[in-house]
Amino acid sequence: MGRLTNKTALVTGGSSGIGSSKLEIRDAREAELPAMVNVTKASYAEFQESSPSGFWDVYMTNVEEAIMRASDTERIAAFLDGELVASVLLCHKSFKGDDPEIRLLAVLPDFRKHGLVMGFAKDLKAKKHR
Repeated sequence: MGRLTNKTALVTGGSSGIGSSKLEIRDAREAELPAMVNVTKASYAEFQESSPSGFWDVYMTNVEEAIMRASDTERIAAFLDGELVASVLLCHKSFKGDDPEIRLLAVLPDFRKHGLVMGFAKDLKAKKHR
């Protein structure tokens, strides 16, 4: 599994009070995986009410399993001033084809629309070309 070099950037502006913050995007450490599960669940919570009956609990179990145990998967996290606020899985074996696949992209609602996904995209693109 490849390692991301630590990336830092200044994230500015926005209505959620992010202001000027240090952004770090890197592989999540084993001890951070439970927090990554929590961020993903919180990020997806807005879809719970519109989900079919019985679906949500099964889906959240699958989400946790993917984050904690999926093989051939890199778990990448974004931290603002040390707080985990976003994450994504980079699966090296996709369901279709040979290209890596992005799964479970999650950004906490209060931190959306501040360029975190673009930070992930840049790092994932750099990883692909190594």
